[in-house]
Amino acid sequence: MGSGQLNNSNFDPTIQFIFREWFSNIEYTWKFILFFGFAASIAFVCIFSAYIVASPSVVSLFEYSLIIMSMIPGYFLFNEVPTTRTFIGVACIIAAGIYIYMRERVRDQFIATETPVRR
Repeated sequence: MGSGQLNNSNFDPTIQFIFREWFSNIEYTWKFILFFGFAASIAFVCIFSAYIVASPSVVSLFEYSLIIMSMIPGYFLFNEVPTTRTFIGVACIIAAGIYIYMRERVRDQFIATETPVRR
């Protein structure tokens, strides 16, 4: 599947993309895949736990860091360097989140609950 041996289709570029060779050095990449998978699992547990006790407008500011963190495996595993366009898009998304946070703060809505919503 990942070695490119099934890529004998000249019809559809999607099929060619799926069955192409993904990693040329699997001994190098498996350590990164395990590390990033473990780190992402911990990050998502922390983010989901934060949604239990805090306002989404606050937690989303921290969730946007996952966008930046997702660029790191792309760089190390696929040699994919983020372009200026990527950074502009990320900046727009983060700026929108900050705007939502400031708007909710002006409305004087509660940022965190006194007791957890779930137990």
